Amino acid sequence: MDNATRKNLEGWLRRQLYGSMEENGRCVKFQIAHLAPSSKKGSDVGVVKIPPDGIPPEDLDALITQIETICYEDAGGLEGTQRYVLFPYFKDAQKTIGRFVLRIEGDANDDDELASEPATKTGLLAQLMRHQEAIMRTSMLGIQNVVQMQQRVISRLSEQNEAMLGKHVENINSLEDLRNEKHERDLKSEEARFRQKSMQDIVDKVMLLLPNVVNKLGGKGQKLLPEKSTTTEAGIYSLLSSITPDQLATLSGVLKPEQLATLQNVYESTREKFEAEKKEKEGQQ
Repeated sequence: MDNATRKNLEGWLRRQLYGSMEENGRCVKFQIAHLAPSSKKGSDVGVVKIPPDGIPPEDLDALITQIETICYEDAGGLEGTQRYVLFPYFKDAQKTIGRFVLRIEGDANDDDELASEPATKTGLLAQLMRHQEAIMRTSMLGIQNVVQMQQRVISRLSEQNEAMLGKHVENINSLEDLRNEKHERDLKSEEARFRQKSMQDIVDKVMLLLPNVVNKLGGKGQKLLPEKSTTTEAGIYSLLSSITPDQLATLSGVLKPEQLATLQNVYESTREKFEAEKKEKEGQQ
């Protein structure tokens, strides 16, 4: 008898001996019967009586050994796997209640009609069903192990996916923060460049107008600071200097005399200013 069967038998005996006794009373004996293919209830092979004061839990192993000895003595001369049934009898019950089936390996003995699983149609069917049960139990255990392993893998992958998703969200937030900071830096740089350009324009205008203001404050005929020509004046002087005699004759026929005089005054004014600046540069050299 293997350890699993012995453990199951011990649990079953404890329930019969130490379970509830209010309805059926205490257990008085165990009837052991051999199950053969030709019989439904089986043939009796032994009886184990229970003392009136019961069996202490520490003596339960001795009871199991006694039952096992009776079964092995009966299966010793039989071939193949033999089945035995334990029927419990109670003091106040009129018939047996429950049963426990044992399988015991017998010795080799050909053509034994008492074998539980002989080489007959019934015996082969019993063997086939027992083997099928073992195969199904093994298959279910294998499937259970595969399912548990897949559940662990899925759980681990889910945790990794959540961690990666959280990291991805953090990276997106970091990129958004960096982009916002870059925009702020660009705006500040653009603002600084605009302020610098505005200041430079103001300085250029002040430096351009400063000689005229100072000279006007100094009185007529006094030039305390040399006046610089503006870009417009430079353009006008360049344009008037490039007019050819033919173009001038054409303009004389188109413009009025007072318009020609104004154009001449503008040309003379710009020419004097540019010649003064030219002489000043040559004197500095």
